[in-house]
Amino acid sequence: MLRIGAIGHLNMDIYVRVEKLPDPDSRETCKEHYISIGGAATNYSITLTKLGAESHLFIARGSDIIGELLENTLTSMKVIVHSRKINIHTGMVIVIVDDKGIKYMISIPGANKHLDLSDNDVEILKNLDHVHVVTSDENVLRRVLEKLYNVKSISLGFRTEIARLGIDFLLRLNTRFKIMFLNRPEAELLFSTKNMEEIKRRCREVVESYMLCDEIVITLGENGSLVCGRGNVEITVPAFNVDVVDTTGAGDVFAAVYTFSRLCGLGYVESSIFASAYAALKCTRRGASNVPNVDEVLAFLESQGHRDVSYKVRNIFSRKVNL
Repeated sequence: MLRIGAIGHLNMDIYVRVEKLPDPDSRETCKEHYISIGGAATNYSITLTKLGAESHLFIARGSDIIGELLENTLTSMKVIVHSRKINIHTGMVIVIVDDKGIKYMISIPGANKHLDLSDNDVEILKNLDHVHVVTSDENVLRRVLEKLYNVKSISLGFRTEIARLGIDFLLRLNTRFKIMFLNRPEAELLFSTKNMEEIKRRCREVVESYMLCDEIVITLGENGSLVCGRGNVEITVPAFNVDVVDTTGAGDVFAAVYTFSRLCGLGYVESSIFASAYAALKCTRRGASNVPNVDEVLAFLESQGHRDVSYKVRNIFSRKVNL
């Protein structure tokens, strides 16, 4: 069984759907709302449990009832939680969606800003097969990576705040990553260009010249995903067409599935297709952490004409997990 850790945020996500954003000093009536457990690393960890991995999550949470509720929920989902309890409120994200589907997110970091690793956490992390780090806080990222120097396999999930710091910031971190995950807006910020060909060129530079990582994966929404790897690997995989309900957390699901697939031995293309299918099905469900089971995704792949990928996933995963 693969043992994979994730380090990052734990949030309570509050979703509110309105016809339009209120004008100044006015209000709009909520058409629909729901609450979900969230946070990029949290979504990543939940997905890993669905895949059959031993999933470890390292977070900071408040000593409030929300933090206790979220941690207990994660434990019931078979995530092994390593929490640092802070005398402050647990993180929250308010997600406002208008009738055009445009999403506005307001982050209330709370305990997330105080995330750190204990000596015991570091010992556990050193013995895992892989560690994924994703945070929007520059100071937290520096603090965590400084303690992971003995960890051999690390992936980095970007957030807008980190991408905005640019490549020079990444070089100063003095960490070599196995995989780096970005969405298109983050890639545009990181490389200071909206031109896709220039983004591809800069990805090759990061992988081949700077040797910051072995591969970069950029999710492109309805345009699929792009993988740039060592040896001038450049692969684009189209997205699946589904009835979208909620895209929140889809990138985190993609990252977890892609990483797990690569660690199991699947190639770039098969890993991308499987991760894309997983993320697509997640988008048909409300809530960032509402992740489908493997069998649902494999059946979906077969229905979409990817019986060969489904077969490879079953064959390879059966050696790593009880699939």
